[in-house]
Amino acid sequence: MQHTKKLLLVDPNSVTSRLPLAAENPTTKALDGLDAEIANTLNSDLPEDVKAKLYILTVRKYRAFDTNKVNSTAEKPNAIR
Repeated sequence: MQHTKKLLLVDPNSVTSRLPLAAENPTTKALDGLDAEIANTLNSDLPEDVKAKLYILTVRKYRAFDTNKVNSTAEKPNAIR
């Protein structure tokens, strides 16, 4: 019992509000948008089959988001060879 750790569950919104740099990250913004859209879909009063279709469309929309593209476009030099 001497080597155990205590974990505390916290609301993700409270953590991200305390981290201003995380809100500026394009990856974080995209994932926050994905989370919000999925939560809105699943918490809606729509029939289950419609929820499933909207969920699939949302995942497909964000599936094309690639963190490597975001990082590589930000790091391109301005010099033309």
